[in-house]
Amino acid sequence: MSGERPISAKAAGGYIKAESPEPLLEVNQSSFKKLMSLIALQGESRTVLAGFKSRWNGSTWMQDQDGYLQKACLAAASGTPTGCSFCRCGLGYPDKRGIHHFMTCRRPLLCPSCNLHRRVEPCEWEFLPAFKAAPFWYALTPGWQSNPRRAGLRWVTEQDEHGCPLDWESFKPWENRPDAKPSLLYSLDCIPELGSMAELAFDFAGDLGEWLSGVYAAFEWHFSFRPRASPRRGELACYHVALAHLHGFGNAPRELGFHDAKQIYRRYCEIILEGWPGREWPSYPDLWISRIPSQADLKTWINYHIKAAHFDEFYRKGIRNGCPLPDLNMEFHSVVWDALNIVRTPRKYGNLNPLVDGYIGVQQFRKLSQPQVKLLLAKIQRDDASAKELLQYDRHLLACGQQYEHKKQIKERRQRGKPKSTPDGRTL
Repeated sequence: MSGERPISAKAAGGYIKAESPEPLLEVNQSSFKKLMSLIALQGESRTVLAGFKSRWNGSTWMQDQDGYLQKACLAAASGTPTGCSFCRCGLGYPDKRGIHHFMTCRRPLLCPSCNLHRRVEPCEWEFLPAFKAAPFWYALTPGWQSNPRRAGLRWVTEQDEHGCPLDWESFKPWENRPDAKPSLLYSLDCIPELGSMAELAFDFAGDLGEWLSGVYAAFEWHFSFRPRASPRRGELACYHVALAHLHGFGNAPRELGFHDAKQIYRRYCEIILEGWPGREWPSYPDLWISRIPSQADLKTWINYHIKAAHFDEFYRKGIRNGCPLPDLNMEFHSVVWDALNIVRTPRKYGNLNPLVDGYIGVQQFRKLSQPQVKLLLAKIQRDDASAKELLQYDRHLLACGQQYEHKKQIKERRQRGKPKSTPDGRTL
């Protein structure tokens, strides 16, 4: 934000003197202490990272988000407008009228805060009240495997409190097929292929009407950074592999079993064969399905699987895989920041789509702008508003009521997230 005051490393939680002459490209860029010790980290990148650390120190919610600080470090080290915007997300400021606002980066596929406000909370508000409107609910994760012996169906029979599978029945059609060869590995140089794989997974989610009455599906990237065994002249000693997959949930009119799950998996395979040009699999279809037994479990699934990308973990795994830091840093920053807007997400099908008859959710509306409201009110007062404009105004009023209730909930959550202090000033 223009006019933002620089925040020192001391204000961000402990004085760290910038005295290391190491180049930014040659260090672990997910380490706050390492970055702040560098002479090379200067200007806007240093300021926004220190500001983020200061807010992170005062927020238990931010601290509870796995890898949030490491994400901010990588964002600041990128030196990109997206990275700086990421670090400023959540920064409070007053406007010209003195009304307090929070800056947002509007990158929910990258940012845990924007993911919460733009995807998780709206999804909860829309579909948690609908849980009792359908008798059976299921979680599903359609994705891909390059290794045919690992690909197939997992029908989850036991889960932990976070919805993670503990035990399952498997159907792996290629496990004992000696003629099944590993599929190609894709990088972001293969955008058309990766985009087609994502669209095929969405086509599958939208074609489950025989088993599920409605489906909500959200897209997610996974990147793997690996060392190159024998880099050619001019090549980096590090490369990346990209995989696309979905997380979703749906409701069914009857209880499904393992036989149904195998039919669903076969339908996934059929859709890929129908939609993919050529005779070979782009990658082998992989599918997890599990029961969602309660509304609380649906909320857990939404919070756990509709998430911002764990790009900090992709980076740290690259280090563990043995990628040289200079090459990893160059490859990482050339991939992550511009790769996440390729696919439109999330998408809704069947009775979870508000545009379809039989919709069972609580539709979330958007407020109109002040000029739009002023224009509509003038037409209504002149008795000159069309039926469509009257509906727009009614939905605007509904949106105002919904936002009022949501702001109350958000305020209460933020209050719970603030650190509590004892009378002698110690933080609990």
